[in-house]
Amino acid sequence: MKMGLTILAALALCAGLVFTAEREPEYELTAVEVRDIAEEIEIVGSVDYAQTHVVAPALSGTVARVFAQEGDRVTAGQALLELETAEAALALCTITAPEDGILQSFSAQVGRSVLTGAEVGRVVSAEKAVTALLPESLREDVALDMAAEVARSGRTYSARISAIDAAPGAAAQYALRLEGGGLAALEAGMQVEVSLLLKEASGPSVPLQAVQGDGTIRCLTEQGVVCVPVTTGLCDALYVQLLSGPPVGTQVILGEAEA
Repeated sequence: MKMGLTILAALALCAGLVFTAEREPEYELTAVEVRDIAEEIEIVGSVDYAQTHVVAPALSGTVARVFAQEGDRVTAGQALLELETAEAALALCTITAPEDGILQSFSAQVGRSVLTGAEVGRVVSAEKAVTALLPESLREDVALDMAAEVARSGRTYSARISAIDAAPGAAAQYALRLEGGGLAALEAGMQVEVSLLLKEASGPSVPLQAVQGDGTIRCLTEQGVVCVPVTTGLCDALYVQLLSGPPVGTQVILGEAEA
């Protein structure tokens, strides 16, 4: 009886070993699919007014009358305040708005003295612009009128590059100025995310991790696992375009499946 049990246990052990040896590995799979892939530059920018004009008297005097308040929408040439000054300079007594826009930081008060050239307010445009710093290494990738996307709090706004200048006080960087009608919905001083579209393509693609260091991808076929050489194109944060390689629909191995 004891001998019989020993034989049965040995047979069970052998059966288990055979089963383990013949069991095929399980893989984490994906498929070659057609996707839209965009190569982008992502940087941070800040919102400001598209235009700002300083309001400053051409001579000193005491404020006699004030005709506008901060936040008013004004037009070019509209009287903002009047100064008490020398009679010979009456033509300069009335300070007017330099351009159409919204009056901000307006500090003029009756009886207060102002000095020649001293700022008493600003007229800003309703339109906004975004300034973003671009690393010098990416300068050749961007150009005037290039399309851009500005994002804030889950919303996106279309814009275009209107100026590219050396960034003052920032070594090895360029200041990009972005403008677009939709930016008017943003508030000055906001921080935003800026995406610059360099290239885009639509075609067969796989996740980035599918491409091996030797330039192949592992495909699961009826004959088993086959390593297929590929030529890659554009890539984004998740996927890479296949210029050559297996056809759409091919099962591609990403890795071993967890037990």
